[in-house]
Amino acid sequence: MNALLQRITPRERWLASIVAGIVFLLANLALVRGVVVKQAALRSELAGKNLEWSALETLSAQKELWVKRDAWLRDKQPPVGNPEMSGVEFLEQIQALAAKTGVSIINPAIGAFEKTSSYEASPITLETKSTPASLIRFLARLQNPEAFVVLESADLKIDPEDPATMHGSFRIAKWCAPRADGADGG
Repeated sequence: MNALLQRITPRERWLASIVAGIVFLLANLALVRGVVVKQAALRSELAGKNLEWSALETLSAQKELWVKRDAWLRDKQPPVGNPEMSGVEFLEQIQALAAKTGVSIINPAIGAFEKTSSYEASPITLETKSTPASLIRFLARLQNPEAFVVLESADLKIDPEDPATMHGSFRIAKWCAPRADGADGG
């Protein structure tokens, strides 16, 4: 090694030390950057875990409230009855309510029976034509906390030819309690 050092000139030693210094600096920068990135990831993960912990503490503190709500839901949510007829029955209910409130139903269609772990439903798509006041009465009577009727989508437009008339396009479902027997939802 001494022989090699004696053969290189002072200028080459100076260049070698500069290269060694740059390599040392770059290695340290890469190491520091890696530590900073890992620290940021860990801080982010910690913040997520703290948020999750806080949510669990809140739910735990409100356990009695959620148990009461679950009991109310199990008590009040109606069973589906006959899945094949539930859509027809719901459409008849909607049409009767529309007639009482002065809303015209156009193009009603019964959707495919849906089954989830939380509810079972036959959605109805329809269009309406009415005055704004009639439509408000219709929607107010259609929905209430114990009806379990959900407006899954709604699109309202004012008739360009008659500003006193509204056209609505709706997808409405009545969410019934899921059957515990595991029966097929159709």
